[in-house]
Amino acid sequence: VYDVRNLFDPFHIAGDKTGLDQDIINIVMEKGGYKIIDQILNDLNLNSSVAEIWIGCKGGRHRSVAICKLLESKLSQMYDIVIVNHHINF
Repeated sequence: VYDVRNLFDPFHIAGDKTGLDQDIINIVMEKGGYKIIDQILNDLNLNSSVAEIWIGCKGGRHRSVAICKLLESKLSQMYDIVIVNHHINF
């Protein structure tokens, strides 16, 4: 479980955009998101065939979604199958 509430929250500048939008992803990554991605990748047990990764923040629309989106991209380059569930409350 990774808590990303400590990252900058783009809520006030995002308007109706979410962590699925590239400009929000860029903001989250510029404000420390890459450190979280690196930590998750370093924590993965490469000897296991299954990994369950939980990422959460306060609202669930920006930071955690952006981290999931980028993590999905990185993991799909490393492994054959990646399943991601983004939970965005409107």
